[in-house]
Amino acid sequence: MQRNHKFDFAIKNLFLLAFWLIFVPGAARAESVHGKFFNGQAYSGEYLVAEATNSDGMRVHPVTVRLKVDGEKFPLTYSYIADDIPSVKSNDAGFLLIVVNSGGMEGSVTYNYVVPIRGKLASIGTVQTTLHLGKIESIDVQSNKGLEKKEINELVEGIVRFNPSALSAPLNAYPTAILLLLGQGKFLTLADDSRLSKLYANKEISDDPVLLKAIKTVIGQDVQENGEAQASNRKVVVSNRAYFYNYPESSNIGKSYLIKGDVVNLVKKSDDGQYWLVDYVSSHGRKTEKWLRCEDIGYCR
Repeated sequence: MQRNHKFDFAIKNLFLLAFWLIFVPGAARAESVHGKFFNGQAYSGEYLVAEATNSDGMRVHPVTVRLKVDGEKFPLTYSYIADDIPSVKSNDAGFLLIVVNSGGMEGSVTYNYVVPIRGKLASIGTVQTTLHLGKIESIDVQSNKGLEKKEINELVEGIVRFNPSALSAPLNAYPTAILLLLGQGKFLTLADDSRLSKLYANKEISDDPVLLKAIKTVIGQDVQENGEAQASNRKVVVSNRAYFYNYPESSNIGKSYLIKGDVVNLVKKSDDGQYWLVDYVSSHGRKTEKWLRCEDIGYCR
């Protein structure tokens, strides 16, 4: 029988909340939080952090977030069990961030991204970075199993579009870089590549080779030594015949094509990275915007 991941995810959240209520009544401390999500919904409320002991006898810190969100009839809640005392931060890029720093310079830092999803508060996923002397030694990306990969990408895309200036703010460099690993960047346009490449220039990230390598695989490798992406989006057709596709699928090939040496402007890449939506202007000034295979322009990423 196929498991219902969304149902499992809902049950898990209920269990976490029940765990907190049973084991640590009255032991919590409350902090206020307010901001605006990437979909434009403003929120305000509080989060409560408590202390408890899990089944292995280890001390844990359940955290429960309770928010009044614009457009929602009832308050929305989210529960999470942290290994250490968590901090819950409202990020101006449009998400709620739960950060758990365990063990300091030789421990780990876990980033948990929370947003409204279908009328509920839910996590896009968590990214745990293991540290050695304060530098990232390894990265473990755990997407929310109750969401499809496409849906996670759409959520990350919404955040990237919400407040572009917030993404390049120095204080947001780490959360932004980590966030991109959850979506794998398949939605990114060349404009995003250029803008987000400012992350490379952030000293905290440039000094962490493991994280730097990870985000380069997401944003792209076309970065100059000064940390800025190459601005040109013009590519030359390398195939003798490069057929246009109406949609980025092999079954949607058209009859018209370009020839080797024709120049196109890249608009965006497909989710699977195998096609590019391009602008082509003929010698007669006629403009065409359709899909080409990445190998036909020698630019597969």
